[in-house]
Amino acid sequence: MSVFAALPRSRGPFTIAVCFLTLIGAFLRAYALGGQSLWFEEVCSWHSASYSTFAGLWQGDRAWNFYPPGYRLLLNGIMSLFGDAEWILRLPSAIAGVLAVPMIYILGARLFSEREGLVAAGILSLSVFPIYYAQESRPYSLLILSVIASSVAWTWIIEAWTEKRSAPLLVLIGCFTANVACAYLHYFGLFFVFLQGIVSFLLCARNFSGLARAGSFYLLSAIAFAPWLPTMLWQFRRQEVGPQNPKPGANIVVSFYEFIKGLFSHGQMDTRVADVIAGFVLVALIIAMLRALLDIRAGDPPTRRKQIAFAAVIAVWLFAPFLFAYVKSTFSASVYTHRNLSITLPAIYLLAARGLLSVPFPNLGRVAVGVLLVIAAMARLLTSAYYTAPHKDQLREAVAFVRAQEHAAPNALLVTYSNLPFTFDYYLQRQGSALRSELVAGRAEHIESMRQLVRSRRPDVVWYICTDPYPENAFVDYLNTEFAIVGVQQLLRVNVFQLIPR
Repeated sequence: MSVFAALPRSRGPFTIAVCFLTLIGAFLRAYALGGQSLWFEEVCSWHSASYSTFAGLWQGDRAWNFYPPGYRLLLNGIMSLFGDAEWILRLPSAIAGVLAVPMIYILGARLFSEREGLVAAGILSLSVFPIYYAQESRPYSLLILSVIASSVAWTWIIEAWTEKRSAPLLVLIGCFTANVACAYLHYFGLFFVFLQGIVSFLLCARNFSGLARAGSFYLLSAIAFAPWLPTMLWQFRRQEVGPQNPKPGANIVVSFYEFIKGLFSHGQMDTRVADVIAGFVLVALIIAMLRALLDIRAGDPPTRRKQIAFAAVIAVWLFAPFLFAYVKSTFSASVYTHRNLSITLPAIYLLAARGLLSVPFPNLGRVAVGVLLVIAAMARLLTSAYYTAPHKDQLREAVAFVRAQEHAAPNALLVTYSNLPFTFDYYLQRQGSALRSELVAGRAEHIESMRQLVRSRRPDVVWYICTDPYPENAFVDYLNTEFAIVGVQQLLRVNVFQLIPR
């Protein structure tokens, strides 16, 4: 008997159910894929993937785009083949989000049983968090898929290593590929591979052949990442310079609760509904942990050792990334965000499934409840404002407002204020505007530069577009003093002002 369960042979009904959940997940991820405007981080993805040379793509905009190059290399290939419409930029994330549904089912079947795998697939298919990132041109959806795929392959590998035999070559190649993808997609993906390596060495601690195989495997993984290591170190030294994420709360228990809630709702649900879901999930996690303790106590010594190893793997996967991000963000540059910690999402969804199935309930009743939950979750998503109301910065609408009036004022000047100098270039290009941002200004030290630009250009109209964070009060006072505001358009996290010099 191995540490992990073998994948059962008779899985016809489960396969049908997983296919059904995958189709639902595909619909929810493809529906209105281009409906929301790209926000500034997605524009950052577009800009980083727009370089025409490999050297440019490799380095990207490393001063403020603190990510490895994997995603922009992939996105560049997609753009070269299919163009750069919003839905095309988001398509790799959507496809990864769909593939993650059957993949987490396989992982659940390996770790627990097909029942847990099926419930976890249902949670992943219907939860707002993975749907949101499957509809965003960022690396997180691909990161979740890579973490799950790596974990599936690793269960076969560690099983072989602990039994002093070689793992199948194709499985080794699959795990290596998924690990390289994790590392090159995101630094927390690299952290996941590091944790996986540590756990592998611990599980093979009394097994020289297993240690040798693990050492060789993770040495190759390190060599594969070595070309990016100098840039990673350079970025880490500059981490305090770029835009900062909010610091975590002082109460670590509350922060963990909010973290759990975010991995299901991502702030897109009614607060009361999200709290109810988070409460159920925490109860399910506690039940799953208690069940693990009971299984350990009930087993014979060999089984007990394997159960302890298994519980340790899940505990490390669940808690280590959260604790690392929490502690680091408390004392230095903050990396504490739900999207960074999405590497723990598979573990939480699987443990939630384990806990839910541990509650005594007739099988037929579970099926009925499951079907009703799927229907209710779909109905709530499709009838809520998630797909219709804007929840990303309305850059597209801001540029459209300027573009609609551009012909009436050909001698116009565009000034913007955003984290990135090219935030509005994507939509200015796609909508055929002749304007480009000639100055990024919004702080007191920018006043003189803007004053000189206006004097040299003598525009009839100045378009000023600003995003969150908004301009400082001193700069706003300058605008009110030296310009007449003749038009205003307030959008989600974007404001547009039409100004005439006095």
